[in-house]
Amino acid sequence: MFVLGLSSFFHNSAAALFKDGVLIAAAEEERFSRIKFDPSFPDNAITYCLEAAGISPRGLDCIAYFELPEERTARLYSGGVDGGPVARDALLEGHHFPGPEDYIRKRLFFDGDFKCYSHHLSHAAYSVYASGYPSAAVLVADSVGTWHTSAVFDYQNNTFNLKDAIEYPDSLGLFYSAITSYLGFAVNSDEYKVMGLAPYGEYCPEIDRALSRMIKLGSDGAFSLNPLFFDFRRQLYSESLTDLLKIEPRLPGEMLTQQHKNLAKCTQLVLQKTMLALARKARRVTSQENLCMGGGVALNCVSNSHIRNEAGFKNVFVPPGSGDAGSAIGAAALASLEYGYEWPENRIRCDLGPSYSSSNISKLLKQQNIKFEVYGEDELPKVVSQLLVDHQIVGWFQGGMEFGPRALGHRSILADPRTSEMRDKLNLAIKKREGFRPFAPVMLSSKVKDFFVDDAADPFMTFITRVKKPKSLGAVTHCDGSARLQTLDDTEESRIVRLLEEFERNTGIPCLLNTSFNLSGEPIVCSPLDALLCFRESGMDVLVLENHVIVRNSCSPDLMSSGKDHLQYSRELRPFLSDTYSFG
Repeated sequence: MFVLGLSSFFHNSAAALFKDGVLIAAAEEERFSRIKFDPSFPDNAITYCLEAAGISPRGLDCIAYFELPEERTARLYSGGVDGGPVARDALLEGHHFPGPEDYIRKRLFFDGDFKCYSHHLSHAAYSVYASGYPSAAVLVADSVGTWHTSAVFDYQNNTFNLKDAIEYPDSLGLFYSAITSYLGFAVNSDEYKVMGLAPYGEYCPEIDRALSRMIKLGSDGAFSLNPLFFDFRRQLYSESLTDLLKIEPRLPGEMLTQQHKNLAKCTQLVLQKTMLALARKARRVTSQENLCMGGGVALNCVSNSHIRNEAGFKNVFVPPGSGDAGSAIGAAALASLEYGYEWPENRIRCDLGPSYSSSNISKLLKQQNIKFEVYGEDELPKVVSQLLVDHQIVGWFQGGMEFGPRALGHRSILADPRTSEMRDKLNLAIKKREGFRPFAPVMLSSKVKDFFVDDAADPFMTFITRVKKPKSLGAVTHCDGSARLQTLDDTEESRIVRLLEEFERNTGIPCLLNTSFNLSGEPIVCSPLDALLCFRESGMDVLVLENHVIVRNSCSPDLMSSGKDHLQYSRELRPFLSDTYSFG
């Protein structure tokens, strides 16, 4: 039995496919369209999922949708949409509300079962399904999920019981997004930059008092927003907020002042305090030992770490794609449960997207006249390790693409983690992004306790830990001595595990710098062509496509010069091509 889960028409559309209750494929539309956080109908992601299973839409038994359309429509008409009634009506028409079912049926020529689930229930289901826990408390928090902005569920016996919820317009996510906008960053995109900027700031009592007027924190995790300081139709904050904070709003690209950094610091502290209170409430009202977290706020790994350490749970789990994209998996998981399929007891893998054969990669490189070498399984880690030891920056493309916003060893940029100079080089010359943003380490689980304070497994990079030896890991240690660590099981048969082992033999450090394979403002690469174009434009030294190794200095300068014009042309052309991607 095949169930297709969909998240679309709002933010970061995605598709996921279940076969007999087991997740077999999932991907975000942005990876194919190359439009970051693409909200449009996920045609390409659906095509990939169906091809992965070898079926057409007629082979589907059910489509599961990530929210209840009537709730979305009611909230949109309540006034929470940019631009007033005209824009609101256009949004409703363009997003095919209140009838996504009719639109999707016609789009896919589908006449099977169609099921819809509430937004936060879809978030909760994805987190629990991904965790493998038989029972758990679930804390969901985001900007707004139709009406609820945060919710606590008690999951046991295949049933979710809603124990507590806070409704729009009171929203911790909208509070954080409003400050994101105030600091000159993009809403629903750059909130993680505020988290990364916060350690550069200092606690400021004046700012803290101002924020306490903006968001009122009650007992037991309750909170409310003061509408005087918000404008959800425009940039999320009102002009009154400037009078309150006595800090000028920053325009995109302007220099960050110490006041901006202090504002980020105090905002992050408010988020952490509120989320911790909500998590403690979840523990009390459910009496569960396991906590699963979902929603966009669960991408704040600093807050997650405080919850893991202080909320009183034995286990805390955050899935790799806890934002809206993950709701596609959650909706399909709920439908599968209704059809009588039990959820698995093991955590899901992250490599749910397309993979590409060596023959296809060879064909592409030959067509582009790119010089490359092919290495065997024993040779590859030795060759790449030596390149990394020589301070080369490596684009690493292996196996199925990750689901979620983190690069987890399948679509990664890898580098030597030992010096802070490597961090600066990556930020400014390769990723072309703000210099304050940190990079993450990836390390074998058995070695973690030698370098980090917390040795809990974290395969999805959803928590932070303290670095014991910051001088040994200068490129991946943030200014406050923390790192967003990804751990890998030593017994896992993968090329990146063998690469880490080889790098340790060469340097004594069982760790690499791991960041997402993309440039600033772009989605993570999906196909070998995406990787090649990103490599060409970024100035990375080496590209590894499966077992094919391309060294920039060995290639023609004409082929490896900045590909801006060609790259831009390919992006403009791609939406008009129906056969851009093949998944062989």
